[in-house]
Amino acid sequence: MNNRYYGCYSLKSVNIPSSVTAIGHGAFSSCVSLINVNIPSSVIQIESSVFMYCTSLTNVNIPSSVTRIGDYAFSDCYFLASVNIPSSVTWIGEWPFSGCSGLRSIYVYAETPLSIGVGVFDGCDSENCILYVPKGTYDAYWYSKWGYFDNIVEFDATNIRNIVAEPEVQETARYAVNGQRLTAPVKGINLVKYNNGRVKKEIVK
Repeated sequence: MNNRYYGCYSLKSVNIPSSVTAIGHGAFSSCVSLINVNIPSSVIQIESSVFMYCTSLTNVNIPSSVTRIGDYAFSDCYFLASVNIPSSVTWIGEWPFSGCSGLRSIYVYAETPLSIGVGVFDGCDSENCILYVPKGTYDAYWYSKWGYFDNIVEFDATNIRNIVAEPEVQETARYAVNGQRLTAPVKGINLVKYNNGRVKKEIVK
């Protein structure tokens, strides 16, 4: 799957078919209205910039089939609140979650901290985002680059019922800078209101 959906501003939900094994470079980049995406267990690779600038995306479930997360894969997904990184992941590129300032929970399942490179969580809120790690691995994560986060909490990685999903943030209204109500993204500056009360300035190219 290549970048055929790049810049589809009105796309809100995606169900990727089970025949897909890799989500290619920039496939959904700049799909600013994309809220939900279903990544099937057939996917092995999430390549570079796949969901970059998907500013409405709130939660991502990465299946345990995925082994690689490419450069800038989820960068600048400002409202991405929760993400899980399964133990199947053996390689994470550079800057994949950079600019994800809304992240509040990251669940990591690897018993041994995966070596990570440059800028993986650059721009994430290290004080308010909680890194959840498997029981008995706190020290290992704290002394690794994952120690970027101030709050590291151990959890039972074998019991998915311990995971509490973050509330979904959805767009409720969109306006032009002159106050005109918009029914879809319009080129230029859009003011977007969300169901959590937040209003964000969004640049649509």
